[in-house]
Amino acid sequence: MYKIAAPSFCNIEPLLFPLKDLFILHRDEPSRISTAFDNNECDILISSATRIMDKENLLSYGIAAEKEVMSVALFCPTSFQSVKLAATSSSSNTLLKVIAKHFWKKELSFSYEKGDAFLLFGDECLRFHSDTYQKIDLATVWYEETGLPFVFARGYIHNPHIKPCIEEHFQKALQWSSANKSVLLSEISKKTGFSKELLSCYYDTLSFKLEKKHLESIELFHKLVKDIDV
Repeated sequence: MYKIAAPSFCNIEPLLFPLKDLFILHRDEPSRISTAFDNNECDILISSATRIMDKENLLSYGIAAEKEVMSVALFCPTSFQSVKLAATSSSSNTLLKVIAKHFWKKELSFSYEKGDAFLLFGDECLRFHSDTYQKIDLATVWYEETGLPFVFARGYIHNPHIKPCIEEHFQKALQWSSANKSVLLSEISKKTGFSKELLSCYYDTLSFKLEKKHLESIELFHKLVKDIDV
């Protein structure tokens, strides 16, 4: 039985929930699952699209937002010069730095301790509501500036020989989630406490099969990252 390491957020559930009896699922913070993969403690990793690997080790599945994502956002006052970064999401932090430098043309200071504004991601971001701060959806900014979806994570494997098998399982998982959406929403709602209505809206913003436009987005992101201090 293959082992999948993936973030412990609800965004990945349409891909992984149908596979819970077919794979060993290791769910944890992004940095920890990356370490587990690097230490050969799992066969498949779903993690930041910033990771560089040979093409045969890349899966055509991941987590992407077409225009908005709802779960990766900067909360800020009208004017701000500093940002408190998310503690465990390198991809979200890097995206914000890319946006600030290349799109906003703004010099910001970044810290993990404090800031005028703060970045939230994942389930924490979905739960947070504020009448004080403006919410800026980072995937929306990326789409408005590039015309491309943003890829927050993609699948990686150590052994290229298992790629056809894994991708077939992922395809069937997404088909199951589409055909049994009400079951999926009920189960994830019980697990997370999010309403089925919120989850439905959230999953409608996401795509999991990476196509040409997603790969173009990853390539552009890698190019822009080279110009910033990550």
